[in-house]
Amino acid sequence: MILFLSALVSTFIALPSSASQFSGKETRIRIGQIANSLDTFSLDCGYFPKTLDGLLKDIDSCNNWGPSPYSMNSNLTDEWGRTIEYKVLKDSFQLVSYGADGKEGGTDQDMDLIWP
Repeated sequence: MILFLSALVSTFIALPSSASQFSGKETRIRIGQIANSLDTFSLDCGYFPKTLDGLLKDIDSCNNWGPSPYSMNSNLTDEWGRTIEYKVLKDSFQLVSYGADGKEGGTDQDMDLIWP
């Protein structure tokens, strides 16, 4: 019980109190996880899904899909609550978060996070 309470308290202490304290670290981690899921999907299916929802359920009719979702985390947003943009390119893909301000360009926490 004490361990549970200490974990609960540390979770609340670790949460930022305002948007200005977000660093982009969580978004970088999410983008990396999504990129790994997209690569695994591509290996199994031979193409990238049309949307990121294709990582969560078989909406692209891939014959080798699954048997479980390619992303166990259904949170496909950045740490500021905006959807991570996904574009299928010729033989690859691009993932983009526009940072804290949600606008293209910027520095520090407003910096765009782009994969690859």
